[in-house]
Amino acid sequence: MYKKLGEDLKIYMKNSEKEKVSVLRMLLSQIKNEAIRIGIKDISDEIVFNVLKRSIKEIEDNIINYTQLGKMELVDKEKFELSMLKSYMPEQISDEELINLVKKEIDSIKNFSQKDMGSVITSITTKFKFQVDSARIAKIIKEKYL
Repeated sequence: MYKKLGEDLKIYMKNSEKEKVSVLRMLLSQIKNEAIRIGIKDISDEIVFNVLKRSIKEIEDNIINYTQLGKMELVDKEKFELSMLKSYMPEQISDEELINLVKKEIDSIKNFSQKDMGSVITSITTKFKFQVDSARIAKIIKEKYL
């Protein structure tokens, strides 16, 4: 994935797509900084996706804050960055699939209660690392099983 980001950056530079170049440069810089921080040379997909996920969350928070402040020009800029970053993430599990996964995990636990919620979330997020957000799992559990 890191290699693909670099290749896409070159394409955007050739096509003079300044906004996309800016977003990818920022992302590649964050990925390199993360690799340096943890002390590795070979950048794995896991590092790329962790940085992407963190950046997406930060941008979503920025959109909320800028909207509340009425700074719509910044909201538009952040939405562009968000859509671009999300395009590099693995496809998310559908709500229907996620409901089935949660049901299967809960059915495997005798006398499921709220104290078991963490283990269900951990089990699913471990298996489907970047395809599902723990908040979505928690919401389904709370709505359907608690």
